[in-house]
Amino acid sequence: MPVDKNQLTKFNIGKGVVGGHRFAVWDYIGKCQGDECVIHDVCSYKDAKPTSDRQTKKCGIERYYMGVVFKPFGELVEKTKDPFIMQWIGLHIIPLYHQLIKLKKFERSLKSPMDVSSKGDVRAHPVLKEIRTVISAIRTEWRMSGLMEIVKDEGYMGGSFPAPLDDDDVTDLEGSPDYHDSLYTDTEEED
Repeated sequence: MPVDKNQLTKFNIGKGVVGGHRFAVWDYIGKCQGDECVIHDVCSYKDAKPTSDRQTKKCGIERYYMGVVFKPFGELVEKTKDPFIMQWIGLHIIPLYHQLIKLKKFERSLKSPMDVSSKGDVRAHPVLKEIRTVISAIRTEWRMSGLMEIVKDEGYMGGSFPAPLDDDDVTDLEGSPDYHDSLYTDTEEED
């Protein structure tokens, strides 16, 4: 499908100037799809009144989510004023978060997290894998950009990160395989 060049001019990429450097962010928020939106029935923003003409008919969920996501990055950019980090945040990381919210909206529309293939096999819905892939890509961008170290150096996240889980921790998270049986054993002894 060819791209309508007139539509591209409606996208707003720039966020202005921070510390003498232009800070561009690709956070294009689509229009509210109304009744055609996959989560229209559960959307808490569908009846919200826009606060300005500019916000009219914009997706409220995307607008709210992107505002929450962008706020800490805005604070970080204000402190560091590094044009390369600004570019990485605005044109790499923020778009990934935006992609994530779009996938999460689709996930919310599913009646079940399970899907049946054309062969009749039951499996997790493919959108769940896509969500994990985007989250992984966000983590990769954080690491590759050096943003993790900058965030730590600026005193965010308590200055330290939790250690990765080892095999014993994962087993603890899964729970004891004997716990379920112990529930029935205790009740049988009481009777």
